[in-house]
Amino acid sequence: MARVVILGGGFGGVKCARTLRKLLNTEKHEILLFSKENHLVFHPLLAEVAGAGLQPKDVAAPLRQLLNGVWCRSEEVLSLDLAASRIEYEAHDGTRKFMHYDQLVIACGNDANLAMIPGMEDHAFPLKKIGDALALQSHIMEQMEKAEVCDDPVKRKWYLSFIIVGGGFSGVEVAGEINDLVRRSLRYFNHIREDEVCVSLIHSRDQILPEVSPQLREFAQKQMEKSGVNLLLNCSAARATPFGVTLKDGTLIAGNTIVCTIGTSSFPLLKRLDVPKHRDRLQTNADMSLPEYSNAWSIGDCAAVINAEDNQLCPPVAQFAERQGSQVAHNIAARIFGNDTRPFRYKMMGQLCAIGGHNAVAEIMGMRISGFPAWFLWRGVYLMKLPSLAQQIKVGIEWMCDLVFPRPLAYLKTDRSRKVGRAFYAAGDFIIRQGDAGSEFFIIESGEAEVLKYSEGETQQSETEVVNRSAGFQPASKNQDGHVAANSEMDSWTLNGSAGFQPASRNQDGHVAANSEMDSCALNGSAGFQPASKTNERFVAANAEEESKAMPAVGLRARMGINPFPQLEPTMEHPGSEAWRQKNAGEETQVHMSTPNPKKKISTSYAIIDGKRYDCVAILGPGDFFGEAAVLENRPRNASVRARTNLEVTVMGNSVFSQISTTLNPFRDALLKAARRRTNIWKQLHDVREVLEIIPLKHVLEPVPHVDIRPESNVADAIAVINKNRLDFCCVVDENDHLSGIVSRSDLLRAIEVAATLPEGSEMNIKVKQIMVKNPVCITINDSAAVAVMTMREHGFKTLPVIHDQQSRALRGYIRIENIMDNVLRKMLVYDTSSGKAPRVTKEIQKMKL
Repeated sequence: MARVVILGGGFGGVKCARTLRKLLNTEKHEILLFSKENHLVFHPLLAEVAGAGLQPKDVAAPLRQLLNGVWCRSEEVLSLDLAASRIEYEAHDGTRKFMHYDQLVIACGNDANLAMIPGMEDHAFPLKKIGDALALQSHIMEQMEKAEVCDDPVKRKWYLSFIIVGGGFSGVEVAGEINDLVRRSLRYFNHIREDEVCVSLIHSRDQILPEVSPQLREFAQKQMEKSGVNLLLNCSAARATPFGVTLKDGTLIAGNTIVCTIGTSSFPLLKRLDVPKHRDRLQTNADMSLPEYSNAWSIGDCAAVINAEDNQLCPPVAQFAERQGSQVAHNIAARIFGNDTRPFRYKMMGQLCAIGGHNAVAEIMGMRISGFPAWFLWRGVYLMKLPSLAQQIKVGIEWMCDLVFPRPLAYLKTDRSRKVGRAFYAAGDFIIRQGDAGSEFFIIESGEAEVLKYSEGETQQSETEVVNRSAGFQPASKNQDGHVAANSEMDSWTLNGSAGFQPASRNQDGHVAANSEMDSCALNGSAGFQPASKTNERFVAANAEEESKAMPAVGLRARMGINPFPQLEPTMEHPGSEAWRQKNAGEETQVHMSTPNPKKKISTSYAIIDGKRYDCVAILGPGDFFGEAAVLENRPRNASVRARTNLEVTVMGNSVFSQISTTLNPFRDALLKAARRRTNIWKQLHDVREVLEIIPLKHVLEPVPHVDIRPESNVADAIAVINKNRLDFCCVVDENDHLSGIVSRSDLLRAIEVAATLPEGSEMNIKVKQIMVKNPVCITINDSAAVAVMTMREHGFKTLPVIHDQQSRALRGYIRIENIMDNVLRKMLVYDTSSGKAPRVTKEIQKMKL
């Protein structure tokens, strides 16, 4: 018996099966249809399901009832061997089996690809399946219920903000349905106002619905705006986060519901086929057969079929898929019986699109119709196109009831506490905030995050620096002129003439006040200083009897016990101000600094949030986790976590997390160790942190050995570099010297495991990419030494790679904890100036446990 296998239960596959059933003798020809779902989804009506206008079962036609005489199978097809005319599929018991065919029709359509926009896959609803539409409907109902009881007006509006990405047919239809559902249901809610509802449609062109004529586009745009839909035209989505969609110009469109109707990709099954493709669609001959294969055909959205009517590529719409299914069935029958096949030819009948509020636009046989008549026609046409009489009757009754009765507001509330999902956060976004309820556990997949803690009663300081009475500069705000004092990102700095200062040239790092290796101090004698040759963070005191008594850099609070500004004293009338005055004089002078250099960013170990200072207690990278303590102890969060770079995380609900953590001892031990590491080490070490903040990483940076270790290099090369230079790890770079990964001493053990899996004789050809850690934890050259210490402490590292920035990841070198501690110790030494004895160690040094 000859066998015809059809892959896909969409419009094209079903039409092909129904037509073949009529053309072929079922006693001599076996017709099989493989579809993972046992029903045909009527995609044009999914927006109605999302808007509660139709029930899910009304847009799903069971294949077995549609295809009498066709063997319908729901197993997943795993691979195709076109040369051997066989398919591989997963059987009911999970085993892999093979099946031969005489004719094959590939009609499996395509899949949603939200990954083309960062974060969209994690936070947006697609609209390809009935489950997508049902999940979206339930989510909309849930947001309205939350908004009803929310007493925060800002968050209530966020609950009621709905964002749709894509202004084609699907995007316009779902935007109209959501807008109708929410606004028509407000009469049943007592605490939601209509002006709090916001439905936004984001489209990259200047008009929606590019498939229809300009007149209909304008009509659709005016009607949708009139009904309350906010159209954002000529806008493109850059990323999606839990807070909404960020456009490419940086504008955040806030909302708790995102629907993405753009982005498709072919299934992996088709990507693996070695046949000609056009933008991931299978290229076909004119009769829809695959080149070089007379018994394999492709139709529908997965096929690039040329329409003989206009010699253009067929659009991926249902009416073309149905006509292709019918034509390919006739071609298969002709091939079986030895007759000639025919090319595909079809002239589009028209297009219809509902825009909400009982309005639609339609182009039928060259006629343009809009408004209620087009909506009535739209419903009539789609009603007749439903594949079964039972569906036509049920949907017709539903639509008549929708004209009279309100839409149902009931929804199935799923248990979200057991979910395991993914989330995307942009740099600067908060994942959790201190004081929030703890209900989820997070594992970092890619990117970096920082753990921030605020303790009540701690002295709060701001982000910039002011002159302090004893020694120079400490954190402070901008003055009224917008200038700051002693910020580390200055092009130059000036104190006015009455203070006895002259402009100082910028040093090579862009820092001021004797930070490092200045060409000259450019401070005149009246200020107590004279020009000095290049020194290492020190200046010569002009009035000192011995030039060997050098002062530390301004900003270290006069640890040497000498006031760096003997002619000045701070004014105490306005605490925290930048005003200074000359001693024994009534004249005051203001500190004026130039505008900070925007190209440089100095990372500090604290952050100012809502006027409170939060200490950074940990830097987390791929493989690290957070949020465990609050979930285990059922208490509010005791720290905030903020994305340091773009961040991908796995989110685990408290039920699943608690079950795993109480069952697996190694996991529980790891949680306890993490909790101990993330205590606030700076709470009793304020001076240590201040020293670390001003140590430029360039002073402790060590160059990497001049040996290029690439991902394609042999592991033997990496071993030689580690052994020769006595390194803890070896950096792996690409052709642009950008950091790709690292190979540590422990990673070398994996080479033994890899060697065991290789064929005999090739054990010495193991590549570095097979054992290296990809995208390792690292810091940038503009981070402070405090950030470096916290990163090392969190991960137990003794060395860290240093890159130029997170975007380019250009390798600059590496740092060792020994170098950092050496710098800290030297700066924390205090000289006894009265006795001239050797330096002594401060109590701060004794408390350090870094």
